[in-house]
Amino acid sequence: FGGPTWSYWEQGIYGGIVPLLLWGFWIFERRRPKDVIVFSIIGILSLWLSMGKYGGLYQVFYYLIPPLRRFRNPPRFSLFFFLSLAIVSGYAIDHLKEWVTRKGKRKLKGYENFLYAFTLISLMALFVTMFSGGRIKAYGFSSALLFFFFSLLGTLSIIIFMRTGGKSLLLLLPVLLAFDLYLFGSDFAKGGIDPRLYYSEDRLPVEIRQDHGVFRLNIRKGNVLVLPRNAGAILPYEVIDGYEVLRLKRYIEFYDNVNDEVKFSLLNVKYRLYVEGNRRYMIPHENFLERAFFVDSIVSAEEDSIVDVLNSPSFVPSSIAVVEPPVKNETFVKGKVLDIDSSPERLKVKVEVPENTDQKGGFLVVSLVQYPEWHAYLDGDPVEWKPVDLTLMGIRVPPGEHEVVFKIKSESFEKGVKISLFTLILSIIFLLGTFFWERKRTG
Repeated sequence: FGGPTWSYWEQGIYGGIVPLLLWGFWIFERRRPKDVIVFSIIGILSLWLSMGKYGGLYQVFYYLIPPLRRFRNPPRFSLFFFLSLAIVSGYAIDHLKEWVTRKGKRKLKGYENFLYAFTLISLMALFVTMFSGGRIKAYGFSSALLFFFFSLLGTLSIIIFMRTGGKSLLLLLPVLLAFDLYLFGSDFAKGGIDPRLYYSEDRLPVEIRQDHGVFRLNIRKGNVLVLPRNAGAILPYEVIDGYEVLRLKRYIEFYDNVNDEVKFSLLNVKYRLYVEGNRRYMIPHENFLERAFFVDSIVSAEEDSIVDVLNSPSFVPSSIAVVEPPVKNETFVKGKVLDIDSSPERLKVKVEVPENTDQKGGFLVVSLVQYPEWHAYLDGDPVEWKPVDLTLMGIRVPPGEHEVVFKIKSESFEKGVKISLFTLILSIIFLLGTFFWERKRTG
């Protein structure tokens, strides 16, 4: 509601016009199978849930059922809606065939009127779009025109079948649905460009392609991109901007409000996008910081004031780390990072902190975005990490040589694997038991 006209697949899944026409059959058919009732309820509730804060139901369940809070993208509940849509429309075809072949068949005038009304609405939508300058297109055609076209053909096919019993007309429905889904479905997965060319590394300078270190790229400035969207998930480069799935609150606040010099340094950006008129090219970031680095001191600040501290002229990313209470201001010995080994779910750092009279140790900042499932280990022993610079993490390191490891350890994923395996085993036992019981029963 009131959002952009572009629809990402995470925000909605298109189910086709023909299944909606068929679902309408059950409004006027009294002999509804239990499956139709059950899946209709599931479909309506899941569609309602998929509206998120705009529907109200998701918000109610969000507070009443705490585990629901782990579903970060309500529109994905629409998957259950389209599963229900497929099942219920399939039942509708079966009952229509039965209705047509029955002797003394009664008229389904209510359903016919529903089909006419649906087509009339699609025609009205076409006129409204034409006069309002609608710009949503699918392969050069107005979406409203295609909506009317598929509504008209679907309606005619069903009505003529109901009146004549020509089963060949029902074969037209899956053909219409296939074209419908192809035209209206997102073009993300069906583009005409070879992905190997679209996501080509040749778009980057030789200097970057030959650099095999641990670093990130800044590939976006405003609406200008030097690499295609989603390139960070395809090419062997890590990027700080573009497509983020979780939309973590702290990272978004950091990315949107911290000045570029500090932001790029803390996010391990080695090459940044420079735009001058119509020209765009990548340049080295002068104040590049490694994926892990030691600071001289930490300063304490409340969460809502950290951005101001990061943007202040006195803040130096390579020397100061901003932490949150109850941690207090403190100075440290400057350690040295000897080696860095990075992978998407693991960061291993070999470090050395000089011996000193008070054995104070150092403070290591790692350029990894805070997330509860990151776990830190010092020489194999678990240690607690501290929130640093609003979106990063840091730990204290005692004097001497040490190995620091950060890795993702998801308890919910491990529980999910166990539950899935248990369910799979139960399903196999149930299927085998049903098979042998049915075989014994039938002799």
